[in-house]
Amino acid sequence: MNIMIVGLGLIGGSIAKTLKKNSEHMVLGFDISSKTIEDALKTGAIDLVWDGKSECSADVTVLCMTPSVAVEFLHENAKFLKKNEKFLIS
Repeated sequence: MNIMIVGLGLIGGSIAKTLKKNSEHMVLGFDISSKTIEDALKTGAIDLVWDGKSECSADVTVLCMTPSVAVEFLHENAKFLKKNEKFLIS
């Protein structure tokens, strides 16, 4: 399964690290901070970075941001996400 974590701060980064440590899932990441993305790749918390400009292959997306930012993210990026994709908000 492909799982995308949007927002790789304390909560999102912890979820990504736990998924990588305890499962075989492919973990994609997205964050507005290039430093955060770089750190997530370096530590092995994520396998790939979603560029935010092309179709995303995630089966499940975990939104790790404030609710208002999550709604904004979905409005702006729905066209790139799978039609039957599942979402979790943490």
